Amino acid sequence: MTRFSEESVLLIENWETVEEILKAVERLESQLGSLLGSMGAHLEGQEWWSDGWRFVPRSEDQIYIAHERWAVGRGYLIWIGLERFTASSLLGTGSAPQFYVWVLSKHKALANTLAEAIDASGEDLLGDVDHTQSGYVVKHPMQKWPPGVPDGLVQHVIDQIIDFFSHWAQALHGFDSIVEAHLAGKRSD
Repeated sequence: MTRFSEESVLLIENWETVEEILKAVERLESQLGSLLGSMGAHLEGQEWWSDGWRFVPRSEDQIYIAHERWAVGRGYLIWIGLERFTASSLLGTGSAPQFYVWVLSKHKALANTLAEAIDASGEDLLGDVDHTQSGYVVKHPMQKWPPGVPDGLVQHVIDQIIDFFSHWAQALHGFDSIVEAHLAGKRSD
């Protein structure tokens, strides 16, 4: 006969509480998604924002910004974003939410050129340059929040998002000529 572990027996004995906890997790995930969705208003207050930036809430756990000059088709060539923003990644043992600078997949040559130029710049930049040819140019983990400490979490998240997005929105201006040359080459193809 199969025996249940002590943990399973505890869950069985307290299933009503387990269901309440699972519902609370769903509510927390929804609130985290709402927090991400509200970031547009926080970013619009930054000095650099009015230079043509757009906020895109991609999904419940991912947002990005892009510059209107980088529009290609119905999307954007370069994204400055945050992905995997979930309770388990922010509070738990899973991989931390990830900030990134990313280039559309069919433009990997641009991603490689940007990664090389960023490395060669010698600038003190936020994140790690990615040379894996995955489309990512920069990756940077969000600092996790200790579970059990709710006070300050919202501001912790807002500050990190503003810092990373502001840093790269301004830093990428130094690489405009590379992006413009790539776009000009694609338009002439």
